[in-house]
Amino acid sequence: MKICPSCGASNHDFATYCPQCGASIGPGVRGPEAANYGMPPGGYSYSGNMTRPEDLPPRLRPVKAWAYVGYDILFAVPLIGFIFMIVFAVSDENVNRRNYARSYFCKMLLVLGVFLLIFLIALITGSLGALSDRVQNIGRY
Repeated sequence: MKICPSCGASNHDFATYCPQCGASIGPGVRGPEAANYGMPPGGYSYSGNMTRPEDLPPRLRPVKAWAYVGYDILFAVPLIGFIFMIVFAVSDENVNRRNYARSYFCKMLLVLGVFLLIFLIALITGSLGALSDRVQNIGRY
């Protein structure tokens, strides 16, 4: 924090003028806590301030790594997986599962868009007709 040399008010590090008295605050005028780079006096204490996943509400608990594998397998099932993906994407039961389902849905839309683009390019260039002729010729032999 910057300290105003005129009135002694504390200001943000970005301030160039004091909002209290309007005096110019030079770039080198800082308070004593600036040497700690924004850390509180005494530093951060991790002894009891860390939140354990069990202490979080169920809505905010992280999803285990194997649960993501299970969701991948579930979402890969053609129709039932799509239904579960939509249900999980709109559910508010667990935020992490909801966000994963939404990202999986976006990934599916992206892959579908790429396949449609390739199909349209093949259809426009006539490659699709040549491919079907080759497939029919393979069946004759």
